[in-house]
Amino acid sequence: MVRYLIVGVWAILIAIGGVYGGLMWSSNNALNAKEDEFLPGLDYVKTDTITVPIVRDNKVQGYVLAQLVYTVDAHQKQALPVPLDVFLLDEAFRTIYGSTVIDFEKLEKYDLTEFTAGILKNVNSRFKSQLVHEVLIEQLNFITMDMVRNKLVQRH
Repeated sequence: MVRYLIVGVWAILIAIGGVYGGLMWSSNNALNAKEDEFLPGLDYVKTDTITVPIVRDNKVQGYVLAQLVYTVDAHQKQALPVPLDVFLLDEAFRTIYGSTVIDFEKLEKYDLTEFTAGILKNVNSRFKSQLVHEVLIEQLNFITMDMVRNKLVQRH
């Protein structure tokens, strides 16, 4: 008689555990579906690092190293006949190289939102559509010519 009671309790515990596990599994799937609704179909793409010379008074003062991340609709990206990275890096190069606002030798705070928004606007205007949704900065560094020379001397 005691055996039947133990087997009954065991069966009830197994049934309750199965129901609990099923509910937990289905609630996790519902949460994952809600997360996908926030940015459906967007790809985050990391660009290669570009090196931009900073020229002042007809002399190279140093180099800016920049790496960007951008979001783009996956379907639109696949339909493009050319890689989007090329245009994004070109706009970043033009923005950094042509900037008279940033003086990297006397570095002060710079409005990075304005920098990335300008790149975003210019890339989208080239394609005449809202292709790129966001531009983020992965890396932005300045190396002076003295630092470059010191590295070259250390290698030899």
